[in-house]
Amino acid sequence: MTDYLLVGNAPTATLAVAAARADVIVQINDCPHAAALPAARNHYIFLTNSGPNVSELVDRLLSRRDYIPHARVVLARNPTFYMIKTWLLRLRRRSLWRDYQLSHTWRKLCGVWPVQKVSFFSTFRLEQKLIAMGMPPRCMPSTGMLAYDWLSRQLHPGDSIAIEGFTFEGWHQHPWQIESQLVRPQKRPFVWEDERATISLIPPYPLSSALVVWCLLVVIFPVVVVVLSVKALLRLALSPFRMSHKG
Repeated sequence: MTDYLLVGNAPTATLAVAAARADVIVQINDCPHAAALPAARNHYIFLTNSGPNVSELVDRLLSRRDYIPHARVVLARNPTFYMIKTWLLRLRRRSLWRDYQLSHTWRKLCGVWPVQKVSFFSTFRLEQKLIAMGMPPRCMPSTGMLAYDWLSRQLHPGDSIAIEGFTFEGWHQHPWQIESQLVRPQKRPFVWEDERATISLIPPYPLSSALVVWCLLVVIFPVVVVVLSVKALLRLALSPFRMSHKG
């Protein structure tokens, strides 16, 4: 049995008690509570890798490296998924696409901690769940929500998750009200031998979702690339004509 503690960025008066009970501690972005947590149990750092502020987060995180020497960095935004969503937002002429742009400043962390990323299917599954609960498609889950979803899928029977430092407020494009319904302490019940035989082998996402993913990767994304390429070529072809017309 493993007791996990997911720590957000907000102040919390009960952090020390929760940390003393935890076997594994998971922090978010620049880890503002790192100095107050036991270094040996700081196992994961979930870091956003999109938007304009990633460089500042990375610098602050590096300044706290002595408090989290044994951690592993998890990139919260799957690059393939968010690249597709960026292009879809651009096609719809929504200015929010800039907040989805991927940043590569996280690479400065590679020599300090191991780095991994959340999978495409995990990202897609969570996005579909939030949209079904009312999240507008233009929005995105917070880093804390992504960390909680990823962590809840690592649980074995008897494991638990405790939550500290979450106020569910901040950037207006995160679905805070929906996330407040999902991000809660939980304990996974034990599964007895006779119950294991009844566990379904059906994937945790419906077939229709898999077909949507296939369409995004195989059909829509290449079409987007072709359309943007044609537009760029047309601009280049027409630019001499426009210059001569002005003359």
